[in-house]
Amino acid sequence: MIVGVKMHNKRGSVYQLLKQVLVGMLIFVLPLVHIPQVLACGWFGDGEDSGPEALAVGADGKRIEVAPETPVTMFREANRLLKFGLSGYSGAFRLFLKAAKQGYAPAQNNLANMLEQGLGVVPDSKESAHWYLQAARAGEARAQHSIGNDYIKGIGVEKKPTTGFQWIMCSARQGHLSAVSQLAELYHKGLGTAVNHTKAGAWEKVAKQLATRPKNPAPVIEAQIGENPGCPLVTKKTS
Repeated sequence: MIVGVKMHNKRGSVYQLLKQVLVGMLIFVLPLVHIPQVLACGWFGDGEDSGPEALAVGADGKRIEVAPETPVTMFREANRLLKFGLSGYSGAFRLFLKAAKQGYAPAQNNLANMLEQGLGVVPDSKESAHWYLQAARAGEARAQHSIGNDYIKGIGVEKKPTTGFQWIMCSARQGHLSAVSQLAELYHKGLGTAVNHTKAGAWEKVAKQLATRPKNPAPVIEAQIGENPGCPLVTKKTS
């Protein structure tokens, strides 16, 4: 009898142990079963629909109004991301590229700049020159100056000083100060054009006046250089 009682107690202990193990497993497993249901909504921008019907919800549970993705809004957001430095380069590059492919010249210029400097991407002078040229043809003054230097130095494109000079002239005619200053230097050196100290001096005067940052540089340039004939290299004017 004593032996039987001991055996009974051992069995009871085993049953209690199994019961505790099963309860513990249920406590552990049940939350896991519900996890997929919690995550099913996803985060905004994780690949789910981002069209008019998609919602973005803030930490307070209220809906966040999201501006439609236009080249302009993407460009502005990309510029905002640039302010974060390394952590924002990847996102900025993606948005600039998306807007650039839609023909937005300012985005094409900034994309080329990132490719040139290797910001958030491996430096690529050829691809950089490609996007500078697209923006330059659309009338973007900064891009015209940049592609002009690419042609003068043969960076990413075949070296063509004359073409480079023409692009820098186009940029200077729009009042881009750094292009104006360089144009005077090119006239002095005869790089991409014939030496002409008189014209160099005229552009130097323009540079000094533009340094005060007048709202409209056109009258300043016309007073010293003459009427702007326009840029013959521009194929389409950006809006």
